[in-house]
Amino acid sequence: MSKNDNAAKTPDPELGGPAKGNGIRQMELDGLVDDVVAGSGKPDAGPDDMMQAPGRMFMPSNRELVIEQLAALVLSPHFPTAPATPVATTRPPFIVKDGLSSTEIDILTAGRQQRFPVLVEVRADAARSSSGAIGVRDVLGLRFRNQGEADDFRCLPFDEMDTAFFPCEAEPALFALDSPVRPRDTEGDAGVLDAHARGEFADRIAGAVCCLLELGAAEPACWAAISDLLHAVPLAEQAAGLELRTLIASTNGPTAGIGDAVARTFMAYEREAPGRLIDEVARRAAESSSDPALTPALSRWLEVARGVLGNRVALNGDILADGGSIPLRAAILAAVVDDVGNLVPFLHADRPAGHRVVTAAALLLGLRTGLRNLSWSRKVLHLDLLSDVVFGLHDDRLSACVKALDGFSLEPDETAAGVEFLLCWRSQVLARWASCPACPDNASNLQSAPLLQADHVDVLQTEEPSAASPASNASFLTAPNGRRIEVIQTTGGSAVISLRVALEEGEKLRKVKEIFEAACRPGIRWRVGTAEDGHSALYMDLPGARSELALQEAAETLSGALAAYVVPPKAPRKKKASASRPRKQGSVTE
Repeated sequence: MSKNDNAAKTPDPELGGPAKGNGIRQMELDGLVDDVVAGSGKPDAGPDDMMQAPGRMFMPSNRELVIEQLAALVLSPHFPTAPATPVATTRPPFIVKDGLSSTEIDILTAGRQQRFPVLVEVRADAARSSSGAIGVRDVLGLRFRNQGEADDFRCLPFDEMDTAFFPCEAEPALFALDSPVRPRDTEGDAGVLDAHARGEFADRIAGAVCCLLELGAAEPACWAAISDLLHAVPLAEQAAGLELRTLIASTNGPTAGIGDAVARTFMAYEREAPGRLIDEVARRAAESSSDPALTPALSRWLEVARGVLGNRVALNGDILADGGSIPLRAAILAAVVDDVGNLVPFLHADRPAGHRVVTAAALLLGLRTGLRNLSWSRKVLHLDLLSDVVFGLHDDRLSACVKALDGFSLEPDETAAGVEFLLCWRSQVLARWASCPACPDNASNLQSAPLLQADHVDVLQTEEPSAASPASNASFLTAPNGRRIEVIQTTGGSAVISLRVALEEGEKLRKVKEIFEAACRPGIRWRVGTAEDGHSALYMDLPGARSELALQEAAETLSGALAAYVVPPKAPRKKKASASRPRKQGSVTE
């Protein structure tokens, strides 16, 4: 990140004030504002003059701690330091503007030579969250006592943070302050545990965002499912309770459903063995619902999951299809696989996994790992995006945290010939994909009990389809409005039934923008696609085994989908009645 990339930002008046417990007094901030107005130093200032230059701000740290702080892409008073670490009144303030004294350096280093002090310089006008956090985009560079320590730091091999990414400069005068130890403001320290928990939660959510973006880059066919989990469109039933906005909004409340239970388990057990993780998922999922029908389904799921861990059950599309409970199926995959790159082969196996299951597994891997533990090479690809997200999540107010993902948007691409979508982060286009039968971007409600039953029925299917059997067979049913619906059932691989309704002669689809808006409405489960003959059609995918009740329910929704996607026929014009002309006198009538 170059200094030119750090565009000046005006702090939010509501967020820019000092948070309680961050060690900065209001009078100090007022003084900084005056310093910034007065100027930021002379162009030809030397190191000693730079130390006195008004408007400079630093975060005191040491060689070990600063790695964790920068790897998390946020500077926080309470994170990622351990929650049990006491806040001593003799500890240097979180932010200083004039350097460190020798006594404060001793406190930071704890007498260990290798833990030398580091000052992280940030912009004087850096925005502050309500918890006092500063985004890594406002970091100007790292300052050291001498060039030897700067070179030593720059050569450290760390996977989570590139030590050569930020400018490292020696400024001895910053470490020779002649002053007593400044007391750290401990007002509000009673909430330091909560502050650390919020920081940990923010790190896990940002880690999930990073892993989803990484999966999309490796497997573009997953972008539709990724968009649902980022919750750019309010179709929560497609994501089965794993969409990130729902996880953020429910962080302080009781567990809300199976998806929330699975997500919280992966966040709570970072380094747990797969077997213990699976057992805990089953326990929390059972506690999340009072439905007695859920107990046998979870018991069956636990049996299958343990079979996978014991190499008694094959981990393939039979149990990873986009049917049944997406969160529970993804939990099995995420417990076995420890890297997003290792998820992609499951999509291209002989019995491929479903795109939604694999995408949900990537999210769970991110929740379990956290942003600061991911490699720098993965984070740097979306550094600005991730730093903005994690900064927004470091807020004391839940309403502000939910808005941390507001930068994501799903928009129709009206320049495309067909129906295509754009996933954007603010003005940056992240991905583009088309709505087509190969990408089931409208799924039914995956949290319902009948779909949990699909886990019980289909999860242990091991018989290979015969070579002579067709790839699929089709039947037909009639909708209440008289339209013919083609039912296409795959006989091998993933258990998914596709419904298709061809447009009749004379029917025209609405404009792309209108189709996009219709697809976002609650209850519209059909999608627009293109048949093999090139003509437009409506599609719906029903995961799991064939159910006549599910087919009938789908047929009943066809009329609403046709009204939403198809231009209504024009009413025939009524012929104007011509006025009878009066006969001319003397005319012959016969």
